[in-house]
Amino acid sequence: MSTADEYWDTIYTIKDPTDVSWYQQSPRTSLRLIESVARSDDAIIDIGAGVSTLIPSLASSGYTQLSALDVSARALDQLRSNDLAGDVRFFTADIRRWEPPQQFDVWHDRAVFHFMLETADREAYLATMNAALALGAHVILGAFAEDGPQECSGLPVVRYSISDLTQTLGPRYDVLASEQEQHHTPWGSVQNFNWIVARRAR
Repeated sequence: MSTADEYWDTIYTIKDPTDVSWYQQSPRTSLRLIESVARSDDAIIDIGAGVSTLIPSLASSGYTQLSALDVSARALDQLRSNDLAGDVRFFTADIRRWEPPQQFDVWHDRAVFHFMLETADREAYLATMNAALALGAHVILGAFAEDGPQECSGLPVVRYSISDLTQTLGPRYDVLASEQEQHHTPWGSVQNFNWIVARRAR
């Protein structure tokens, strides 16, 4: 069985970035939620950045301290090849075993957390996140809703209600906002997402 990096390297080798279910020409929800909490000089990290349009969009909007993390080196190579404004840091790592080299002001994750199937995976993810965020930092977390898909790119996922996401973050975080999103895939199907925005308070 392939490791996570091998699996996702294969996906990003055989598929065009615009021909995956999570592709968005404009990541409107992510941009709006980030803009609601972040200043232009805040340190922002996109977890599972892949070859998404979020980092280029943020760079073009004047955000100056951007980082992209993905388990796939192939995906980050493609993202790095874009003509990105400003200086972007790239981290190739499995989020469950990554040691953040700094603390961030905003942690953004659209659809990585729902791949954390086992309790140990979720605990490792949250330990990394907690190490990366100081008091007052923000988490923007999006995952498949309770009526969303049961798998993505051939892999099973865990679906979350907004209440589930809130409980998962636990008492260290105060939830500031939540919302639902209907994502339309490139081939026209609809995937329901739930989002929360939270601030680390403890």
